[in-house]
Amino acid sequence: MDFNAKNVVVTGNFNTISRSELKVKLKDLGAIVSSSVSLKTDFVISGEDAGNKLDKAKLLGLEVLSEDEFMAAISDLNQSSVQAPVDPSFMSKDLSEKELGEIFPNSTRAGSSFKSETKLTRSLCENGEALNETSLESILNSHLKALESFNGGSWQTLDVSGMVMAILSGGSQDLASFSNKQISAEVKLLDKDLRYCNFCSSLAESVDFENSNLENAIFTDSFMKDVSFKNCNMASVDFSRADLRNASFENANLEYCDFENANLEGANFKGATGLDSATFPGAKLKGIII
Repeated sequence: MDFNAKNVVVTGNFNTISRSELKVKLKDLGAIVSSSVSLKTDFVISGEDAGNKLDKAKLLGLEVLSEDEFMAAISDLNQSSVQAPVDPSFMSKDLSEKELGEIFPNSTRAGSSFKSETKLTRSLCENGEALNETSLESILNSHLKALESFNGGSWQTLDVSGMVMAILSGGSQDLASFSNKQISAEVKLLDKDLRYCNFCSSLAESVDFENSNLENAIFTDSFMKDVSFKNCNMASVDFSRADLRNASFENANLEYCDFENANLEGANFKGATGLDSATFPGAKLKGIII
C-alpha cells in the first residue's frame, strides 16, 4: 500500500500507537495528513470512537483502514523497502548561485544592511534564568486561552539602539512571549499550539519543536542552532537574522517564511514544502541538506 502523496485523515483513539506518532509515520511515508474528510481524501485511518469523520468517510465511499490494517500495511512496507547506502554528496553540498536561486527564492540578493547587537542580546538571554518544562507549562496554558479569544494580528519589529523588539499589533498582548529569554536545551515542545508566539531575540538552542504549529510566530534575531522544526507548520514565520545553523526543517511547511539574513549553514530542508513562496535574501546557505 502506497501512502506517498496521498491525502490521509486520522480519527479516533488508538491502542498501540498515539495519534501524533501515527501522523509522523504517515508524513515519513510521504502522506499529506489532513484534518477534514472530503472527496479528495484517499484514506481514513480509524481508531475507536471515531465519530463523524468515519461516518462521512463511509457516506463518501472512501477507503477506511483500521488500526491493525494500517500497522500491517506499514510493516509490509518496512519489510519490502531496501535501504540503499546514503551518499552524503547528494544530501549536503555547496550549490551554485544559479541552483540556490532556483531552490531558495531571492537567496542571490543581498539582505537588509541593518545590524543588531548580537552579543548584547545573547548575553541578556544567558544571564537570565533558563525556562524549563515546568516553568513553560503555565505560560503555554495562558497562551492557549489567549488564542481562543484571539481575533488575529500582525507582528511589527522595532529597533531600539540596535536591540530588536517585537510588537503584536491588532491582537491580544497575552500571547506567549519568550523575547530575551533562554529556553533550556532539555525542553521538548512537541505537538504544541505556538501560533503567534514571540521568540524574538530568544535563546533556544537544541530545543525540539517537532510537530508543533508555529504559524505566524516570530523568531527575529533568535539563537536557534541545532533546533528541530521537523513536521512543523511554520507558515508566515519571520526568521530574519536568526542563527539557525544545523536546524532541521524536515517535512515542515515553510510557506511565506522570511529568512532574510538568517544563518542557515548546515540546515536540513529535506521534504520541506513551501520553499517557492519563502524568501531568503542575504541568507547563509553553506552545506545545506536538501
